[in-house]
Amino acid sequence: MFRTKSETLFLESFRERRTDAAEYEFIGPYIATTVPIMVRHLICGMEFETLPAEMNRKKSPKRCPNCNEPKNRPTPIGVIQQEVEWIGNQEFELISGGGTESSLLTIKHKVCQSVTNVYRGNMLTWGLKCKNCEDLTKRQSRAELIKASSQGRYELLSSYQGYNERVMVLDNNQDKVYSVRYSSLRNRILQEYPESVALLKQKKESKEEWVSSQSRGRYILISEYMNSKGRLEVLDAQSNTVMQMAYSTLMRRIRELSRSDTPMVECD
Repeated sequence: MFRTKSETLFLESFRERRTDAAEYEFIGPYIATTVPIMVRHLICGMEFETLPAEMNRKKSPKRCPNCNEPKNRPTPIGVIQQEVEWIGNQEFELISGGGTESSLLTIKHKVCQSVTNVYRGNMLTWGLKCKNCEDLTKRQSRAELIKASSQGRYELLSSYQGYNERVMVLDNNQDKVYSVRYSSLRNRILQEYPESVALLKQKKESKEEWVSSQSRGRYILISEYMNSKGRLEVLDAQSNTVMQMAYSTLMRRIRELSRSDTPMVECD
């Protein structure tokens, strides 16, 4: 490829001055140091326009605008380890992952030894929680609630999966086991034991639980629900993609997935 004398001198000077010169490729025609030229950063692939003079400055030369953004600048793994420990109150440790805020981290909960993945940006924004321990606590509290509100008549034999999902229930009065929707069981207890209304109302289903149960586990709220006008970060478990959508859009999608209720079924 033919190069003018001024272009050759510029490239020689650029390679001598910059230790990261090999990371950049000039893809536009060189005219003069004061005429803009297209540059490609070979590390991330971004192409940007700048002046050759800015790329060749001795002090604070022009760098890739993508990699030089604070949010895109790789963070040392040691710093991320400290973030995980501090945000997780010393209960979590980093297994792998790191880099930018969009990086996926693999972390372990030291208490129950469960391993999960979380985006670093979400961790910095929303904090860390162990879903395994959280689910266990919910299951235990649901079972205790059902037994207490029915004065010992009903006992949950299976774990709680959702407000409209089925659970296995032991009826101690009749010594029978039933398969019933949790919502139907709750309504039955309210009818048979009206004095338990206050107790059951204390365990109102959260918005996260409601979305998961109504969508049959397809949609999972990642960001905290604030109000009906805000945008939500939602995981589509079917396609394993994270999306941002308006609350109204999520409700419309859930309605499309809705199905008819079915009566209680007795198990043999």
